Amino acid sequence: MEFGERLKQLRREKNITQAVLADDLELSRSLVGMYERGERGPSFDAADKLADYFNVSLNYLMGYTDLREPYPRHNDPSGSRALMLSAYEQMLLGKIRSASPEIQRAIRALLGIDV
Repeated sequence: MEFGERLKQLRREKNITQAVLADDLELSRSLVGMYERGERGPSFDAADKLADYFNVSLNYLMGYTDLREPYPRHNDPSGSRALMLSAYEQMLLGKIRSASPEIQRAIRALLGIDV
């Protein structure tokens, strides 16, 4: 399913009109219509707002997956909702944490992370 079809499906599930969606997200009604007809794709910011609005992942919204929320979430003691890491992500994090300071700096530089 492509973005426009997915957007229309989510909007209908929420039982709202294009006008309501447009007003809620401060978009034009004609833009929402163009999205749904596949005449225009969203900017990253618009797609991010739409995904948040419908509480789905960007990958789901864009039609790349049928999983609405690809990573399970849990509530941590602070009350925030945090992503749980997959086994692969946990392994990568463990490797980074156990690497020497030089290797950690090289990884940060490669990823463009200034910490």
